[in-house]
Amino acid sequence: MAGHKAQTLNSLFLDALPSEIIRRHSDIREKPMEVDFNPQFFPEKIRLYLYTISHPPGGRGYGDNDVEFKITIKLPEHEPNGNTKANFDDSGERTPILAGFEEDYFVFVLWDAMGYRDISYNRNIQVKGSTIIEATARGISYQFRRLRKTGRKETILACNAVENKLCHALWARAYVTNTVPEKEGEVKNLIFVSGQGFERAFPEVFGRS
Repeated sequence: MAGHKAQTLNSLFLDALPSEIIRRHSDIREKPMEVDFNPQFFPEKIRLYLYTISHPPGGRGYGDNDVEFKITIKLPEHEPNGNTKANFDDSGERTPILAGFEEDYFVFVLWDAMGYRDISYNRNIQVKGSTIIEATARGISYQFRRLRKTGRKETILACNAVENKLCHALWARAYVTNTVPEKEGEVKNLIFVSGQGFERAFPEVFGRS
């Protein structure tokens, strides 16, 4: 699937969020796009790095016939020759959000942006196909993987793009990134607790999810 332009992806992201939680956002043609949420939302300010999720023929598998989906990262600091390395910008008290959108399943995937440093031009980052498919059925799903360079245990979250699940997933992403859980039960608990926080702050929105 060909990559979408930033404007299309950012519009899809904003459309998946209830308007009452958004205070402002930068130009949707920008990548990354900055979004300021209602002060009750967590995280309150984000810098969004959103990419198209692709499923290339011949992509590597994960075992048990699970297939690979991936995003390809290009950052503003990368030079066209590909010799530079870059990092996600967390300045200005903004939380960097590394995300992908899968068009066929209508699912957003949220990686742990803090686990990636000195990123090469055109770096691929993967997610299991089963994680994406599970998000369509359950609303929010997750998977673990160990990052080779840092040894950090990454929790990847996925959510469907309807029923306000992206709100819950963003809240959960912040909880999980700050905690770095090592066990499945810990992730489930963080997703549950983040849902409670979201419900208390925005009961009228949560009731529509």
